[in-house]
Amino acid sequence: MVKDRLIENIKLLQDLKFEIYSRSSNLDFHSFDIYKIIINNDEVIDLSDWISNYKEKNSLPEIAEMIVQEYGL
Repeated sequence: MVKDRLIENIKLLQDLKFEIYSRSSNLDFHSFDIYKIIINNDEVIDLSDWISNYKEKNSLPEIAEMIVQEYGL
């Protein structure tokens, strides 16, 4: 069902944001939007792209760590 898939995807994004937040020393909750993280007031990290590209071979904590390392969070 479409509704169930939407809820599952939103939960996945929320879980990824939590994993990133728990690993970062440079972010606060104001940096987070529904589908993205805004850093330095101009750079945007699209979380749905990261999940789409890496979810088949990486766990959510691994994806979060990749994002933290990539952007120096």
